[in-house]
Amino acid sequence: YNIGCLSMKEVMIFLDESGHIHTNCKDRYFAIGGYCCAKDKSTKIKSKYKKENKKIKNAYGLPLDIELKARDMTDYQKIQLFKSVQNVEGFCGIGIVFDKQKMFRKVTKENIFFNYGVRTLIDDVVFPLVDMTDETIFHIICDNRSIKVGDIKDLEKYLNTEFFMENCSFTVQYVDSATDYRVQLADLIVNTVYMRKHNRPIVDSVLKALNRDRFSLTQFPGRIKIGRTDILC
Repeated sequence: YNIGCLSMKEVMIFLDESGHIHTNCKDRYFAIGGYCCAKDKSTKIKSKYKKENKKIKNAYGLPLDIELKARDMTDYQKIQLFKSVQNVEGFCGIGIVFDKQKMFRKVTKENIFFNYGVRTLIDDVVFPLVDMTDETIFHIICDNRSIKVGDIKDLEKYLNTEFFMENCSFTVQYVDSATDYRVQLADLIVNTVYMRKHNRPIVDSVLKALNRDRFSLTQFPGRIKIGRTDILC
């Protein structure tokens, strides 16, 4: 499955986070995830998600301008939203889950660790999906809640430095999830990826409805020699 062979050499990556990075939080897991697609498929994915999102709001008498958060949705609502987008050509759900109990060092700099997490997700999951024979531009869209204290361009500079030997470049933009359906979809995906580890029974029925061929996950720590791939099941 290769999303990078479609039209323009530009790939969109929409990200959100779930759980807490800092070790002072008792939660064992932290996740970064969302989805990626060729730039020319982004509008179609957004349109299908937005249409299903509004159908749910109408069915439940909810205002159209409120944000549907994954933690507040029913299993049925989540499944309908996933079904609306998961088979669109070029769509791939992505995610990385960090097991803080298995990490040797405590996380003290949240912004630095978030940047490292995005870097690992791209290296483990996104790069294998994309043919970078020609130069590829990756456009990363994040929820603005992911901005920690520091330079707003920190992640963009970090990725362009880390991957300077690869045939690609990165741009990073922060948006408000309350008004951006693309990041709302990323929230749904990363929440599901997180709950799969944190409390699987809660999302078990949702997981069974997913097309596992359209989701690529990784975990940390992992056995680097054989890869950190985490098969959706």
